[in-house]
Parts: sequence; C-alpha cells; structure tokens
Amino acid sequence: DIKVGYESPIEDINDFCKKDINEIVYYIKYFNPLKYKSSKIWGKEELIEGLADNLSYCIERNPSKFVDNIELFYELDYIHKYYLIYGVLKAFEKNYKIDWNKVFNFIYNELNNGLLISDNKYAKLLKSEIVTLIEKGTKNDNKAFDKSLLPQIKKVLFYLIENRDNEKIDGNDWNFFVLNSFNGKVLHALINYALRYGRLHSNQKIKWEDDIKDFFTQQLEGNNEYSKYIFTILGEYLNNIIFLDKEWIFSNFNKIFPKNNKNLWEVSIGSYFLYTNRVYKEIYEKMQNDSHLQQALNYNFKNEMIRERFVQYICVGYFAEFDDKTIFNIIERKDLKDIKEIISFVWLTYKDSFKKEQKEKIIKLWEKIYFIYKEMNDENKEEIFSELSKWFVFIEQINNKHLEMLKISAKYVERNYNSYFIVEQLIRLVEKYPKEVSEIFLEMLDNDIFPTYKEENIRFLIEKIKEYDSSIAIKIVNLYISKGIYLFKDLIKKDN
Repeated sequence: DIKVGYESPIEDINDFCKKDINEIVYYIKYFNPLKYKSSKIWGKEELIEGLADNLSYCIERNPSKFVDNIELFYELDYIHKYYLIYGVLKAFEKNYKIDWNKVFNFIYNELNNGLLISDNKYAKLLKSEIVTLIEKGTKNDNKAFDKSLLPQIKKVLFYLIENRDNEKIDGNDWNFFVLNSFNGKVLHALINYALRYGRLHSNQKIKWEDDIKDFFTQQLEGNNEYSKYIFTILGEYLNNIIFLDKEWIFSNFNKIFPKNNKNLWEVSIGSYFLYTNRVYKEIYEKMQNDSHLQQALNYNFKNEMIRERFVQYICVGYFAEFDDKTIFNIIERKDLKDIKEIISFVWLTYKDSFKKEQKEKIIKLWEKIYFIYKEMNDENKEEIFSELSKWFVFIEQINNKHLEMLKISAKYVERNYNSYFIVEQLIRLVEKYPKEVSEIFLEMLDNDIFPTYKEENIRFLIEKIKEYDSSIAIKIVNLYISKGIYLFKDLIKKDN
C-alpha cells in the first residue's frame, strides 16, 4: 500500500497503526528524516511523504480513531492534512462509519486559516481532495453523506467559489481543463450537491435552492475567464439541471447558449454536445427553432470531437423524427469528415438491429449521398463510397436504383479494406438476388479487387452464382486465375 518511490520509516505499519493516536501524531510531528538510517538514497521529502502515506493507510482502516481526535492534526503540516483527508476518503469508499461533522469542521477551519492562499503544493492537493470528497459524497444516493450534512457542504462550496483560483484556461480542450482544474472541480461538486438536494426534494417543482439558482443566474451575465468555467458546466449538465428547474433552463436558454458571444457559445454548446448522452425532443427543438443547430452546422469548432458529437446529435434527431432537414444539410455541405461520421454512426447504431422505418430512413440518406457524389471525380468520392459499403447490411431488396448504389461501393470497397464484409452481405442476398449479386461481385473483380478471405465464403458465393448461371461463375473463376489465384479452379473443371 506504500506508493512506489517512497520509503517508509516505519518498520511495521500494522504495529504503527495500533499505537495510541497521541503517540502517532507526536511521532509524525517530530519526525526527523535526517536521523533516519536508510539502506537507499532517499531525499528528505520522499521520507516525509512515505510517513504521510503510512498515516493514510492507518486512517483508511480505522477512520474513527483519527477523526474522533481530528483536532490533533491542526498543527501538522499540509502534507499530513492532505493524507488525512485522502485516508478519510478511502475509508468512506469502504463504507466505514465516520463522524462527518468533525471532518467538515476540520475542513472549514483549514479554509479559514490560510489554506486558500497557500502556495504549498500539499495545500493545493488538500483543496482538491476536499472537493473530491464532497463530489463523491453527493453523487450517488446509495453511497452519500446524510442529508443533515448538506448545509455544511454548501457552506464549504460557496466559500471555495468566493475564494476561487485565478486559473487561465489554456488551449482548445477547455472541457478537459475545466474537469481537472480547481475551479472546475468546485463547480462540478456544486452541481452534484444541487442534484443530491434535488433528489431529496423530488416532489417539488423547483428542486434547487434559491442561492444556487441565483448564483448561476448572475453568472449568466458574466463575460470573463471564469465565465468559461460556468458555461462549460452549464452545457455539460444541461439535461440534469432541467430536472432541477425546467423553467429556468428554457427561460435562460439563449443566455446559456449566447449566439452573439461566439467564445462562450462555443464553450457551452460544445460541452453540451460532448457530454449529452440522451437527446430530448424539447431541447432539440429549442436548439433548432433558435438557430443554434444552424450556427453549429456552419461553425468551425476548435475541438474536432465537438463536430463529431454534433453530427451524431443530428443523426439521433433524424431517426427520432425530431428533424428531417439538418442531416441533409450536412450532406449537402460535402464535408468528408461529416459524411463519414454519419455513415459510421448509423452503421454502428443499427447494424445489429433495425426496424423497417429506420431502414427506410437510411436508404434515403444513402440515395442523397449517392446522387451528390456519383458524378464527382476525386478521392473523396472513392472514400465515401468505400465507407458506404458498410451499409450493405441494411439492404434487403435490390431494385435497379439500389443496384447502381451497391455497384459503385463495390468498385471502391478495398480502399478501406471492406471486401470481406461485402462478401458476407452478398452471401446473405445471393439466394434471392443472384443476378444482382453477380453484377456486384464482377464490379469488384473488374476493378482489380479479388477477395480471398474467407475462402469458404467466396467458394460458397461462386457456387450459388453457378447455380444461377454457370457462365458467370466460369467468368469469375477465370478472372481469379488471370490474377494468379487458383483457389477456385476446381469449381469449373467439369464445365471446361
């Protein structure tokens, strides 16, 4: 349990943990690493951290012994206070009974005695660990702090907000930065606190407290560095905050997503697209009616992942019948990445199970892409039609129009090494559509695509084509032979 890179000055950790609490604290307080005889070369800091980690080991296994005497830790260094809270958190995760009033009194005392202005690295770690403790204690109702602690938790959170760090968001991936920054962690914890409170008051229409609602309402008027934290959090938790106060979300919708302030709009809507895992009709329609989807369609997001998630969002809206236009607008823009994302998302979502109405919607998309790209002559065309070969799985009937769509994908299929997949689909279709399957297979061969894996699949396919028209099977085998591939020669011996 001792971290790699630290040497414990304690010979027997379990014996150390059994000592009287006063004796343990005294040992820690007056530990002199310069007097410690080590068999290895260790610096002073490594030895002190090794001892502090020993402390967390003891706390994790018997938290009450330390929490009940937590006032003894007031005079210790920040490194030991950090490992104290670290150990308490580990004990909480193991469901030990803990006097949380004592813990939060300790925390509040630290906040009022220089913790927030200290440059000590362990002071910073302690601040972060306090926030982590609060978030984990409010996130899951099955493993949460008692509701009687909520006033103390809120008091700590607002104190941290009022004394926030002067962190500057750097780079394009602000979501990752906010998630890992101190200010961002505090806001995450505040939302989790509000949701915990809301679940405890789920019978009320408005489920969050006025001071938290007022805080976010006031922050909507901001336009500074801290605003980026606020708008990131609001975008990420939009679906959750609707549970707390649906009216607040919709009355402030265009403040949460301020179209005229592109920097903050990109932050909030980008976070929404990145983190939303469920598409609600009311929000989708609000996004559409207030032109947020149109603005996103033409916007160059700094984070490419946001664009991918936006396209997926539009796909969901299309199949949920919220919107039958925007996805076609995306296709008409002829952006290679967007269209590949549509193809990939639809395939991954529906390839294993799809209904008739979903298949019909997919075919409409396929037709749109086909008619836009069929007359083009560039690499994008080849890339798109090769990707579309994945959609063979959705074909159950082959008419003349669809045959041409399938043949053009077969022509370019090996650009993305999908010939094996197409062969599997042709096997599925050959009994009902042997003529059309023969044409698709020949299209591959005529474009120098000669699949050989799996041999038994290709052999089965040729045999089925032979049952329909032996001359076509002979042609197929001879084309293989012309390329020096004799795997299927035996299938036409009797016919020659």
